[in-house]
Amino acid sequence: MWRAFRVTIGLMMTVCGPVLAQQTSKNDLTIRYDHSRWKLIKRISAKFDPLPVPPAVLLLESLKPTGRGGLGQAQNDVELLIGYGGDIHFFDYIKNGVKPPDYNGTRFYTDDYLEIRDVTNDGVPEVLFHSGFEGASDATTLEHVLFYDKLGGSLVDVAPETFYNSGTHGLRWLNLAGQTFAVVADRNWPAATAPDAQCHYCPSPFKYDVYLWGLRKGWATFEVYRHLYGKKAYSEARQALEGDWTFIQSGLNH
Repeated sequence: MWRAFRVTIGLMMTVCGPVLAQQTSKNDLTIRYDHSRWKLIKRISAKFDPLPVPPAVLLLESLKPTGRGGLGQAQNDVELLIGYGGDIHFFDYIKNGVKPPDYNGTRFYTDDYLEIRDVTNDGVPEVLFHSGFEGASDATTLEHVLFYDKLGGSLVDVAPETFYNSGTHGLRWLNLAGQTFAVVADRNWPAATAPDAQCHYCPSPFKYDVYLWGLRKGWATFEVYRHLYGKKAYSEARQALEGDWTFIQSGLNH
């Protein structure tokens, strides 16, 4: 399932249609936000022809803590705004993206990742950013993939629930043969491994679900394209993705 939310962008963006572009710009119209509550982390722009001014994409972090992590550590909110300037926001993560209780605990700022990238292989870029939560012994970072729906004239988060990073679960994008794949790593304990040996960071092999954007029953979505099973043991998902990366690429070439 998608971690789905939708915000209608309006006629102007629907007619124009997006074109691949990513750039930093100081000349774009200024998107206004409450400077007493938020600080700017990163600003990029996504060009939508034929508008002369690209819409700005702003990643913000709250100035004050809004929650506590698993060890009582302070956590700040994350905000993403997309718009053409002023107070009109075509996308507002706080208003449109956070949906308690299903998303409770994932609204917090984790890092400064913000990218415009075509991960659906249709020539139209998506907006990628993170949110998450710090626990006592691990942290979860959600991958948000904002897809522009031409028919609805709206932005939709199409990232499946499996698109996140933690200590033992990982996501990495792979460009191969002109296509973009999402590689999701997860534990794959051998059947003979006793339950008491399956500790949180005990070494184990990992399995990899490789996702590709496509159509299913008339709906565009990320679907599992291939299952791959590693043999080497790793303690963390990031180690597994790094160590088995050549194996994963080879598995997709056959």
